[in-house]
Amino acid sequence: MVKKVVAVVGTTEIAKIAEVVNPPVAQQTIVVSVGKIPGEINDLPISGTNITAKDVLKKADIKVYSEDDVQVNGVQSNLSSPVENGDTVLVISNIRGN
Repeated sequence: MVKKVVAVVGTTEIAKIAEVVNPPVAQQTIVVSVGKIPGEINDLPISGTNITAKDVLKKADIKVYSEDDVQVNGVQSNLSSPVENGDTVLVISNIRGN
């Protein structure tokens, strides 16, 4: 026989239980190389949790247009791709000739 235990708790207790079950993710600071090709590539420190290519490009003030390609470590990616310490995030502009 299984017994169920039901307890009435307040919001403070629920918040404490939630923190134990789902502890907050600590912010991290990472350094990534970022740039737009053609152009320069620079190292950029960035802090946060679950850092994405979009976060890095926004902090670097690099605009991405619909015809541009986004790469993380040389692999075609998208703006929601996760980024880790030491990664390289590039925006490759498609240059068209005459």
